[in-house]
Amino acid sequence: MGAGAAAGGGGALQAIAAFNSAMQEKEMHKFNARFQKGGRENAKRRGRLDKQRVSLGERQLTSRQRVGFADQGVALDSGSALTVQQDTARMAELDRIEIENNTANEVWGFDVQIAESNFKAKQARKKAYNSLILGAASAASAYGTPGAGAQIGGGGGSIPMFTKAIPSVGSSPWGLDNTAWWKKTAS
Repeated sequence: MGAGAAAGGGGALQAIAAFNSAMQEKEMHKFNARFQKGGRENAKRRGRLDKQRVSLGERQLTSRQRVGFADQGVALDSGSALTVQQDTARMAELDRIEIENNTANEVWGFDVQIAESNFKAKQARKKAYNSLILGAASAASAYGTPGAGAQIGGGGGSIPMFTKAIPSVGSSPWGLDNTAWWKKTAS
């Protein structure tokens, strides 16, 4: 086996190694995206639970307030007693809104991370296939030049890789002159 064949084989092995590495990188990014989706769902769940806790706390506090006012003989549906209950409801609503905003921000952060991981996975996939293409081109050039009848395998039973010369600029494989239109317009 000649030096060109050895170089071509080495280039092919490097291409395969680069392909495998890039595919592992793609799988890592896909795993990260799945993990981040779990984080996003967990954030949503925690937001719902926090809102439920605030609502429960509001109901419990309002009940204690009402019992305290009733024990003192204060009318519950007017005056200070009503104002205190309304303030409690407003504060609870503000807490729920803050929880919704915090949850939305956390979910948005996960969505950005998921999009980034998916983008990186696609880029790694492209890198993987580009490494194969470049490796094949490198191996092909190491085995011979176009038109030289280079062979893959180097011995008996090898597969012909290039059997025809690449046509020069201005001609076609069918013997047509591709520059004829230009010659007519240039003169």
